[in-house]
Amino acid sequence: EAKKRLQKVGYEHVIEREDWKLEAGKRYFFTRNHSTIVAFAIGGLWHTWFDRDLTVAGRVMIREEKGGSVSYSHRLVRIEEPIMRVPTLAIHLDSTL
Repeated sequence: EAKKRLQKVGYEHVIEREDWKLEAGKRYFFTRNHSTIVAFAIGGLWHTWFDRDLTVAGRVMIREEKGGSVSYSHRLVRIEEPIMRVPTLAIHLDSTL
């Protein structure tokens, strides 16, 4: 489902183990082990994205012990409360100014 959503909005699937031919202004993603999707874009107006509250969502593996036996299960999680933020680079550290 996530792959389809990314492709629908213009992301191109790349294979992690192959050489990539990336272009400025385009968006890409790769998957790993049927449990991870990494999406990224080359270039863009990233300053509009900085200094915003961020959440996390994904799949986790849970280890359970019952009666001396161990089992593992997968669950989808979404943490709705913001847990991180990517700050803007301090102006005195920006070499383009």
